[in-house]
Amino acid sequence: MFSSLFFLRKLSRLRVLQSVLTAFYKCFTESVITFNISAWFGSLYNIHHNPLTKIITMSGKLIGVEQEPLTSFYNRRTKLKGTRLASDTTHILHSQYSLLPSGQRHRSLTYRTRRVLVKNSGQFRWTLFSIPTF
Repeated sequence: MFSSLFFLRKLSRLRVLQSVLTAFYKCFTESVITFNISAWFGSLYNIHHNPLTKIITMSGKLIGVEQEPLTSFYNRRTKLKGTRLASDTTHILHSQYSLLPSGQRHRSLTYRTRRVLVKNSGQFRWTLFSIPTF
């Protein structure tokens, strides 16, 4: 589990500058953890969430700066994906996420069956509510 922090530990033992440690963390560890987070975070159980949180906190202790929690990564990436989806008219899902006439909220998705209503789409939908309209 903590083998992903091996090089970060080596760099901190060599007394490398904190800015270099932070850049290394963001380039390697954070990018691996947050790869496609908007797809898998909603179905993440605590048994899998806790080791990821431990890696983030342990790397924060090695660097000397508290790192962002996993939920803030998810919220930031989902908002970014939502704004791209809302502004890109050529995207295949652009018509599915249209605004209501009030301009305050997004229209609910319509499904043929109830099995599609998974935890992910609800979280993605609620995160889209906080996106500024264009």
